[in-house]
Amino acid sequence: MKQHFTARSQFSPLLLQAVSLLCLVLLLLSNMAFGQNRTVKGKVTSADGAGFPGVNVILRGTTTGTSTTGAGEYTINIPNNDAVLIFSFVGFKSQEIKVGNQTEIEVLMVLS
Repeated sequence: MKQHFTARSQFSPLLLQAVSLLCLVLLLLSNMAFGQNRTVKGKVTSADGAGFPGVNVILRGTTTGTSTTGAGEYTINIPNNDAVLIFSFVGFKSQEIKVGNQTEIEVLMVLS
């Protein structure tokens, strides 16, 4: 004689609700842990106030970076408020700026 297995008879509705709730909580917590990244943008200018194209913008301690556009604008993702951005261009002083809670950072490049 064959016995038939049914999932319904093995799990109570209360257990299924508890497991579903646990999965939801874990999903939300993982989203919070990995969702720390945020975007910082800004403009890099030269002494005459014009946008400065081609400036390297690097997240200190990483290989993450970008370059400014033809208008001197940049956008970069940072992991947290402790991030430090390094702005550099040949012949100009490199600048390190701690991001903190800023969402826009304007930088003036100075000749070295």
